[in-house]
Amino acid sequence: MYIQEDKCFVMKKSTGELVNVTFKKPVNCILYNVYSNSSNIQSIEIPAASSDFSCCMDEYDNSYVLYRDTDNTVSVTLINAKSRFTFQTLKSKSLLRFPEHLNCLYVHGILYIFFIVENNGTHLLAHQTLQMKPSQKAESGSISVPVTIDNIIFEDSYSRPYGVVFDGKSDIYAFYSKSSQKPELGYKILKGGTWGNFTPLSGISGIFSNPAAIADRKNTLHLIFQIKHTSVSSPKHSLMYMKILPDPSSGVTMDILHSSQSDFNNASIALIDDIIYIYRVQNDQIFYMYSDSYGKTFRNYSRYSFPATGSLLCIKYFSNDSKDKTRIVSDTLPGTFSLKGINLAFVKPGRPITTGTSSPIKVFGSNVSAHTAGINQNVFPGKSPVKDTGRGDHAIQHNNTLSYENTLKLYEDMTELHQDMKSLYKDMSDLYKDIKFLINRFYREKSTS
Repeated sequence: MYIQEDKCFVMKKSTGELVNVTFKKPVNCILYNVYSNSSNIQSIEIPAASSDFSCCMDEYDNSYVLYRDTDNTVSVTLINAKSRFTFQTLKSKSLLRFPEHLNCLYVHGILYIFFIVENNGTHLLAHQTLQMKPSQKAESGSISVPVTIDNIIFEDSYSRPYGVVFDGKSDIYAFYSKSSQKPELGYKILKGGTWGNFTPLSGISGIFSNPAAIADRKNTLHLIFQIKHTSVSSPKHSLMYMKILPDPSSGVTMDILHSSQSDFNNASIALIDDIIYIYRVQNDQIFYMYSDSYGKTFRNYSRYSFPATGSLLCIKYFSNDSKDKTRIVSDTLPGTFSLKGINLAFVKPGRPITTGTSSPIKVFGSNVSAHTAGINQNVFPGKSPVKDTGRGDHAIQHNNTLSYENTLKLYEDMTELHQDMKSLYKDMSDLYKDIKFLINRFYREKSTS
């Protein structure tokens, strides 16, 4: 069954080799495997205390595995094709729970390590860094002292109490919920090694959780999170979308995407070939909506037909392959992994099956300042707010499925035709240059004879 906290990390090296990192129960170890041409060429077992771990890769194809080892120390193991080395970063005073919710980002030569610790009953979001130069040996890397980002509040039932992402300027954003007079969702930015002030984002009440964010090529951040409503009985949960522009004075747009009695713990966001996908996995079925206008409009909540066989996994994907390094930007994606390779939802050859209207709808629409109390409600033009039917999310009207599929197929065919025409134009340009060269040479030879 698809469970977001049971992540599978898949990292593609610049050589094309695939790295697969998973947690194996009940032996409690992290399995690190490298595959090339359907063969396992490297296999490492790392003893770990729990399935709470994270991974990332640098531009030199070095892998970093962040985990709690068997004596409850937070450690980072650096692995490459020739060796591995382990750094110990933080030892917990408690053998029960903290530190936990480990995450890591590699940004321009620095590994940023994030975790939550408990101090006198208060939960703190903190980070450390691991820094080294490419020419240095692994053991020469330096670990910084832990730095507290802020106090953080969350419920144990939620799998993701905070989210971290970096943009094209290497600024790191940390999204989380803190408590002042009431729970408040917002973010801090790490610039030049210093965390800025907390910027609140919400104008509604409730318990915020599961933030997931991505940054597009224009440095616009796209964030989703869920709200557990405490003042109403139905619907109990709402999935929210927020867009943060590079210019803070532009404010943010904030929209309710979907409301349901069940939670959105398995929801996430991805940007693939300039299309934003926001999805949720329920009973191993994928439901999604997408935007081809960078969040200005979204198409209706729909079911996605995933053609791959095998168990559906929650995959955190990284790539150093120049062909797809920029075309796939995601928090996590549903997919499958085998010796033959990786198959990710929303990435070809996957084909969506829509349920609902096939035309773009201005679902939400107006800008909302981060300090404004009111937000757009989840109302389609001429329709009631989307609510859980009690029969599952698949119980939505099934209209225009064939029309949408034909339109999508036509779009793909036209895209391929456009690429073929561009290639033909280049060939004709080259042919024109060759003919022009031959004509000029003919007249030069004729004038000298």
